[in-house]
Amino acid sequence: MKYPVRLVLILFILISSAANIASYVRTTVSLGIGASIQWNLNNPDTRIVSNGRITYNINSAGSDNLPFSDVENAIMASFQTWEDVPTSSVAFARGPNTSSTSTAYDGQLQIFWIEDSTSTIDGLNLAGVLAISRLTNYTSGLRTGEILDASLIFNGKEFNWSVNGATNSADIQDIATHEIGHIIGLGHSPIGGATMFPRSLIGSKLVRSLAEDDRIAVSAAYPVSGFLNSTGTLRGRVRDNTGRNIFGAHIVALNTDGIAVSGALSFDDGTYTVQGLPPDPIRSMPSRWILYPALTVQNTMCRVISRRFSPIFRRVRIVRFFFRPAA
Repeated sequence: MKYPVRLVLILFILISSAANIASYVRTTVSLGIGASIQWNLNNPDTRIVSNGRITYNINSAGSDNLPFSDVENAIMASFQTWEDVPTSSVAFARGPNTSSTSTAYDGQLQIFWIEDSTSTIDGLNLAGVLAISRLTNYTSGLRTGEILDASLIFNGKEFNWSVNGATNSADIQDIATHEIGHIIGLGHSPIGGATMFPRSLIGSKLVRSLAEDDRIAVSAAYPVSGFLNSTGTLRGRVRDNTGRNIFGAHIVALNTDGIAVSGALSFDDGTYTVQGLPPDPIRSMPSRWILYPALTVQNTMCRVISRRFSPIFRRVRIVRFFFRPAA
């Protein structure tokens, strides 16, 4: 089966805005401003986190296209990919299987497929998209930005699923690895080839493995001791030729071989910060970094929708996956 191409032309900074310490892109409490969102691994206000680990639960129905053992192995591998980054403290635990297909704020990180409809029982619409990641986080107070609850829902009504990169199916591990990045608070990266880059193909397995930009992202969000002190930071401001600040400029960090290592988007005042860069006295020179003021991108992969349960307490963030089908 082939699926129509879905193109969404948007301002990149509206769907995944840079945070104060991002060299990649992290999701913020308000789009483009405010604290970054992330799990509190040390003093959590949610039962999803225990002993420094984020617990996830897989619905035992799995996908209609595959044995459940294939589904769970692919999802576990996706979580393990993020946990294996040695400079990051993020860690996960497999919880008991569930039968829930609810995305309600229930104190569980639910992962499931919907097969008979494009809407969940509580009204989330997956029509035309592969998956939705939904996060709930505090929007004010001392715990602003702390994630409290999450769900990951796959669209089994409109899409086939596989674990071998079949050209007519979406690869579970590929999709799940990207979505788990959203679940831990990462937005879309402007670096092509990164797991968090918002564009791919049906059947692709390319983002099963993390790029350096992804590893920097999760390490800056959940650093092990000494990470930030042992890596480099680049800061600056982007202005046009009239001196006006440029909002949403794409800054790309290149290594000495000219390969993109990481990137950022500028704030409304034109400032940017690129953290977690590997120490290199040559690459730390400003002349080794190039600015690309790219204010728009074509996004065929994900869409972010925000919904507030309460203007004071928490917010739900939904990330939708779009894919361009293989020719």
